[in-house]
Amino acid sequence: MEYISLFSYYNNVYNFLLMNLDYLCVGHVCMDMMQSGFVMGGSAAYCSLYAKHLGYSSGVITSYDERYEFREVLSRLDYCVVMPSVRSTIFENRYVGESRTQILHSIASKIHLDSFISKEEAKILHLCPLADELVIGPNFSSDSLVCMTIQGWLRTRNEKKEVYYKEMDFNVLRLADVVILSDEDIPNLDEKLEELISVSKVLIITNGSKGARCFCEGKEIFVPAYPARLIDPTGAGDIFATGFCLEFSKTQNVRDAIVAGHCLASLCVEREGIESIPNTKEWKERVDEHMDLF
Repeated sequence: MEYISLFSYYNNVYNFLLMNLDYLCVGHVCMDMMQSGFVMGGSAAYCSLYAKHLGYSSGVITSYDERYEFREVLSRLDYCVVMPSVRSTIFENRYVGESRTQILHSIASKIHLDSFISKEEAKILHLCPLADELVIGPNFSSDSLVCMTIQGWLRTRNEKKEVYYKEMDFNVLRLADVVILSDEDIPNLDEKLEELISVSKVLIITNGSKGARCFCEGKEIFVPAYPARLIDPTGAGDIFATGFCLEFSKTQNVRDAIVAGHCLASLCVEREGIESIPNTKEWKERVDEHMDLF
């Protein structure tokens, strides 16, 4: 693995060394605080590790401090750029009955993208902010397949470090080939839907076990999810995005890519933890099975 913690820096914009990857994630990895200790979290971690396990060269551009506990796990990747930081991103979920409050204890450094990233460097470029840390500069562009999972741009925190919804500038989504979000990410989503569709080439809105809606080229399609046996839902939305992108980059078929995303996510939720990632054979068999419904 090429593991880089020293890189050029000019005017608060980072310039990365050349890569040659199938799948590159950009966003914070984090530590999720549990009663028993920390577990690894963050879309950038889940998605890059899933892609690697499925046989694709993968990497991550992220930020954390020297106390981050999961550096060894990330060492399995082909490429890792770590922005210097005095802290790591740490989340905690607090429950009172069925009510959840999410606490964002600390946030690592901002990540700035302000240059061209080619498909020779990363065939798939997955921008997956976790805590509004990803800054897209005016000079950013890419001929990679660019996927944006936007939940992290819709988060901020108050003085008590409690996470709550914030507005974002949807115009940045014009730089993406695919935009993915959950129907829970934006309150009163229907009021924003027309604007989201207008700035997105392909817009996918997931709804957990119910399936996903896709808006593309003036059409709307719905693809049901695979009926999974739920054990651990952690990271399911992230893994859906990975499965979608890996298939869409090969076929450019939206429906088939959504099926692939559903099937990879279903295998994820039927297992516990990142160590039980399914293999390509299991994924393909489930996709073939789900395709029979159409």
